[in-house]
Amino acid sequence: MTDYNKKLLEQIESIKDEKIVFWGASLFLEEFLKENNLEKYNIVGIIDKNPARWGEKFENYEIFDPNALKDIQNAKLILTIENDNLNIYKELQAYISKNYPNAFLCANIFDSYEDQVLEQLKYLKLKTIKDGQKINSIENECKKNNKILKVVENKLEKQQRMQYLELQAGIIFNNIINNTNWITKKDFIPTNAAATYNFLCNLFSILEYIQPKNILEFGLGQSTKLTSAYVANKNKKAVLDVIDEDKDWIEYFSKQIISHKNVRIYHKNTNQVCDNEPIYHKYQDLVEQVGNKKYDLIIIDGPIAGNKLYPRTNIIDLIPNNLAEDFIIILDDAERDGEKRTADLIFDKLVENEIDYVKSYKIATKTQLIITSPKYKYVSFY
Repeated sequence: MTDYNKKLLEQIESIKDEKIVFWGASLFLEEFLKENNLEKYNIVGIIDKNPARWGEKFENYEIFDPNALKDIQNAKLILTIENDNLNIYKELQAYISKNYPNAFLCANIFDSYEDQVLEQLKYLKLKTIKDGQKINSIENECKKNNKILKVVENKLEKQQRMQYLELQAGIIFNNIINNTNWITKKDFIPTNAAATYNFLCNLFSILEYIQPKNILEFGLGQSTKLTSAYVANKNKKAVLDVIDEDKDWIEYFSKQIISHKNVRIYHKNTNQVCDNEPIYHKYQDLVEQVGNKKYDLIIIDGPIAGNKLYPRTNIIDLIPNNLAEDFIIILDDAERDGEKRTADLIFDKLVENEIDYVKSYKIATKTQLIITSPKYKYVSFY
């Protein structure tokens, strides 16, 4: 059995109670179906864009046109086309999201994490060469100003160092999800527009070792896949409250997280206070929503910050009433000027209420500020 055959079987087994649909009547799939008896699984059929194949059968599984997905509620799609699978998978993600939002595209079995890391390393090598060429060009133009050249060199070195740290975190996180029983869904897509690998590694350590009881998360996304898995599979007495401002995003993304009675997603509109320019940006009526609940973990990655002077300031309204005696606060995007100003507001509010705290920064391609009560000061070593 090839590695791809094994990965496909493992993926089918992981969603065995779902309606499974293969995408692509390929030679790979034909050989796979000949070698494996899948009668115990709920295989609905095969989707293929080639009209000439519609109505045919692969080992008793009928080939349908894509519109058949409209009649299959909550279908789990598995790409079974090996050739050019990376490009096909990206195109398929956009196609499914636009045309069949009720369907879910599973992870690409042909795209190993090691391949992704190699591609990133190739990119970094090429970028280093290009950066070197830029430095040479700047050196020729700025021979009389070595100070400017030194600043540019330091900036390039810093960017490459942060990219390296993020790649390192990616390797660690990949090992984590493959060796942690309570993380049953492996379909994380960390990017700079969402939670990064570095963020997810730090969040995993907190969930695994601190085991918070009440979690408040601002912003529904990749980190919610991890926190919801923790509540559903690791600590079923814990409660997760997630706040997000986008109804369409909640409807789409909530299908990708584990459903559990203690995982609650709330829609809250946002408002902002302006004085010639946007100043404060926060969720409406949040204090009324959380009531007197005490949270020992608060994750701040929403609402979308944009160009606000003081973004994501709901946390200020929750101090001290909604902080547990021992707490952890994570502020994502802490390298940005707006979040730095919000962080200063948090520090001031803690001091005003005579709450002792310890702070640390986790730096890679993005930065997370972690603020804890003294009891959890060792979190900075994770």
